[in-house]
Amino acid sequence: MKHLMTLMTLVVAVTAGAQYCSYNPDTDGDNLIGVTDVLQVLSLFGSAGDGTGVWCEANDWIYSESFECNNPMTVVYGQTPKALVMYHYGSASEDFATYMFENASEFYGFDFGSTPQTAQDIELYLSWPGWTSRTDAFAIEVDVPQISNGNDAFGNGRTAYVFETVEIVLSGPTWVTVLVPQSLMGSETMQYSTVRYDINGSPSTCLAASTSSSISNLTGCYTGPDFAHGSYRMYTSYGGTALSWSQTEAGFLRGGNLSE
Repeated sequence: MKHLMTLMTLVVAVTAGAQYCSYNPDTDGDNLIGVTDVLQVLSLFGSAGDGTGVWCEANDWIYSESFECNNPMTVVYGQTPKALVMYHYGSASEDFATYMFENASEFYGFDFGSTPQTAQDIELYLSWPGWTSRTDAFAIEVDVPQISNGNDAFGNGRTAYVFETVEIVLSGPTWVTVLVPQSLMGSETMQYSTVRYDINGSPSTCLAASTSSSISNLTGCYTGPDFAHGSYRMYTSYGGTALSWSQTEAGFLRGGNLSE
């Protein structure tokens, strides 16, 4: 017991400095430190730090360092997964392409005529720092209802596993892309065969754009600092051009047909 209490003290004491996570000793969320919590601490025994003498950077005391995507339906405790409507234009597109090239990817963005080929391409796409540091790159978080109930903010019905309507305002030509955590999709294999869009100012009359199955069949494991951790699929209209918008084609986007 003496050694166990020492281990617990050390784990709590070193939660001030690793990159993407923090540690909550109350792992089951019952506001008590019980047997389940102690077993979680023991599972850390022998684990390696990051070379700084600490394991996690603690802001909210949520443990997520051990997250892996071997189960695509996993939701990390304390995180709220969302669909991400993502686009960039202008010099941001060039910066993104450079980032991908420097990380040994051959996916430089749809506006460069390339497509993701591997799960790592999806992971790198989500990990690009420009999503949170540039004014010409956007990652809009959108709710994905888990039950069919009521209407979204634009008057469209809220349907289970279909991301809600989002308005997109552009300042330059772009490809609009959606990344969705699989944990929000009802099953490990469910995905969108279409997404719906409108560029005429009418969110209730969205047209259907087919998604590329060769792209949506890829799943990337994201564990970075900017979005909820999880296994993500990418959806866009490439090689069709329905979601390749000019700067005058600001409009609306929402989820479409589901398939297994």
